[in-house]
Amino acid sequence: MMTYVNDFDHRRFVRMNVNCELTYRYSDSAQLFRGVCKNLSSSGILFSSHRTIKPGTIIEIDIVTPDHNLVPSLKALVEVIRVTGPEDGQYEVSGEIRGVK
Repeated sequence: MMTYVNDFDHRRFVRMNVNCELTYRYSDSAQLFRGVCKNLSSSGILFSSHRTIKPGTIIEIDIVTPDHNLVPSLKALVEVIRVTGPEDGQYEVSGEIRGVK
């Protein structure tokens, strides 16, 4: 059975609104960049960043929740699907989660 967010959004998985910091890096680099996770599902992520990322790029993300005792951190490989912006100096990055570390 598929669960829809609403009648207009026919996604296979429900998106959870999140507002927490994340770090990301390109898989061939050790340099970390910061962003803010906006929403998350079992297969995708939306976050904002001061930097644009080319669609098709694979990045490694690390989300650490403020109260990591209740919700564990998430480390995953993400393929960037779409980037919009900048708006107010921020890009919105949509990605598909390819694997969890």
